[in-house]
Amino acid sequence: MRAAGQTMRAEMTVQSDAMVRRRVAAVLLALLGGVLWCAQAEAACYRVSRSTPTTDTGAVDYVEPGKGLVRVWEGAHDTSGKGAMAMTININNEVFQPDGTLLASKVLSIFDLGSGHVGGYAPEQVLFRCRPTENPSTFYEYYSTNGDNSWAGKDEEGSAIGLPESYRTVQRGLMARVTNLNTGEYASRYWKRRPLELDMARDKDSKGWYLIKARHFSNYKVEFFKYSQSKGSGDSGWQDGQDGQNWNYSQPIAYSAFQGGGMSPDLKPGADHASQYSGFYSAWPGAINPYQTVKVRRSASCRVVTATPVVAFTPISAVELEKGGQRMLPIDIRLQCQTGAPANTGLTGFQSGTGAKQTAMGLLVQSANYLAAQREGLGVPGGSGVTHLLSDGYGDNPAVATGVGVALSRPSGQKLNWLSSEWITGGGGAAGWYPVLQDADALGSQDGLTRYHARMRATLIRLPGKKVKPGSLNATAQVVIRVQ
Repeated sequence: MRAAGQTMRAEMTVQSDAMVRRRVAAVLLALLGGVLWCAQAEAACYRVSRSTPTTDTGAVDYVEPGKGLVRVWEGAHDTSGKGAMAMTININNEVFQPDGTLLASKVLSIFDLGSGHVGGYAPEQVLFRCRPTENPSTFYEYYSTNGDNSWAGKDEEGSAIGLPESYRTVQRGLMARVTNLNTGEYASRYWKRRPLELDMARDKDSKGWYLIKARHFSNYKVEFFKYSQSKGSGDSGWQDGQDGQNWNYSQPIAYSAFQGGGMSPDLKPGADHASQYSGFYSAWPGAINPYQTVKVRRSASCRVVTATPVVAFTPISAVELEKGGQRMLPIDIRLQCQTGAPANTGLTGFQSGTGAKQTAMGLLVQSANYLAAQREGLGVPGGSGVTHLLSDGYGDNPAVATGVGVALSRPSGQKLNWLSSEWITGGGGAAGWYPVLQDADALGSQDGLTRYHARMRATLIRLPGKKVKPGSLNATAQVVIRVQ
């Protein structure tokens, strides 16, 4: 098993102030109703936000039946995007996490980044309707960090350690970087844009009006990096505690905005979000927001030193598998844990377990293998794990064996589940998380670091109730250690 780039994982191959200003602005807009009416009368694009679609064909927010969905949406206010970023981040000391260590990463769908709840947008939901006189080449998605907030996108820190466009967060020792997955560019405090791509057969109605839908906007990736020099907010005791906490700061770290037909008119490429937030918040569909979703820990933990690099089963026939035959091989994992001083300085004490702030270990399957296992009915009832690791190309590649997979167990024979996500913690064994030191022997300690040898077993076996088709089996799993 070869050690991966992360300090806490290995791979195994298996073969056959701004907030106040904005709120004031919103109040002023609400009071100046007449001004809003005049501006709307001169506009060329209009918000479509109704609980029931209008049947008035002359209404500017009319959506023809079959051309798109109509729902209420609020825009990117302070708590929008809440719930989309479920993960637990453990901020450790320099012993385990040198500056620049990637602590967590997640791809976020635009459909989860609006107000309300995860999945609040539907792909065909119409957000704006624009007059036929508009040029569709002038419809843009703009994106930026929360550039007028010192703890959510104003202060760029990552360039100092080779991580450009990584910004200070409210959490001490933690930077965030956001990537637009359509352009591949990092979000910056200085606005960037991309043209929206409309399909004229689907996104234009019989009267020639253009329909701007949720699917036109980008998905994003968020990454969190360790940076010991980052001071966090500095004035909020809850974000600086040794015990860690939930992310209770409501400001988003980045935004997705729409420009066109009078919406967000003053946004320009390179404009500084610190002073330019035209269209906020009703013309901005999405916000990237850790609020009350990301959990932060500051706990002593473990890391993988080595693990069995390749588990190569000897050949076995389909007939033997059908009769209950199997092949079994050991998995050996060498660990190093912060059990005492000075290794655990500044951290809560190390605990092996699957409870909050305890350290757990799981063997992570790749997403395609996970989906294949789900299709075969191998999900764990009440949990997010799967019972078997299936081959790459399972069910798609005719050269790959089907009806067979790899089961995981303890030396005692206790069955274990495979992990489906390394970022979502909790859930215990049903999710594929187990106490990191279960079936582990201590090998010695030095400077507060204790070495351990942990053991598991991999078994090539027929899937329950399935017919075996001969072929190859090749898959990769990763040993992952996470504070829960």
